Amino acid sequence: MEPYIDIHTHTYYNLENTRLLLNVFPDETEKLKLPCYFSAGLHPWHIYEASMDKNLQWVEQHSGNPSVLAIGEIGFDKTIVGLPQGCKGARRQGQLDD
Repeated sequence: MEPYIDIHTHTYYNLENTRLLLNVFPDETEKLKLPCYFSAGLHPWHIYEASMDKNLQWVEQHSGNPSVLAIGEIGFDKTIVGLPQGCKGARRQGQLDD
């Protein structure tokens, strides 16, 4: 039987014949020790001007990890109050540029 692939989860779990693509944010580096594959990225809900450069550097650093298969949680969320859409676009682009 072919494995089931969960391409987007924020919680690690272990099920027989299941492969995970676990999303990891910069403040969740400990997740990278789990036995699965990962996406590393920033979600608009977790974007703060003061830490933006540091967080983008974190994404770039971990993009070279062989278990990181995707850059993600880029997000196209329009429901965040107080974060202009143009600001979100700049953050998405910062993750896509590298």
